[in-house]
Amino acid sequence: MPQVKEDIEVMKSDLNSRSEILRALIGMSYPLGELADLLKDMSWDSNTVQCNMTAKDAEHALRLYLEGALDEFQIELWANIIECREDIDFPGAQEGLLRATIHELANPVLTEPLNKARAQYLILTLKGEIGL
Repeated sequence: MPQVKEDIEVMKSDLNSRSEILRALIGMSYPLGELADLLKDMSWDSNTVQCNMTAKDAEHALRLYLEGALDEFQIELWANIIECREDIDFPGAQEGLLRATIHELANPVLTEPLNKARAQYLILTLKGEIGL
């Protein structure tokens, strides 16, 4: 158990700013639970964008799901943390598509439950190969 604590302490020392924590969240480069804990004291409301998210970021998360590195509950948690944050921006032509994808992943009961076929479909949509 001490090793886990050391890893969390290393993570906290690596992530010195709000933007670094948000980038780690978007890129899934640290455990989601620990990132959620770090973000819980930071307001969702912000006048300043701290980090940008792209379709490639969402595609990366969906590929982790397809590879079995994440399950549908972890994807839902990830998308829920991202969905309403004003400090994360979705710039560019894919903003609407990316927001719709994050909304779907964050709300599977209201939209579409995540499964392997749906993840593959969303990846193709994010890549612009098919429409949503």
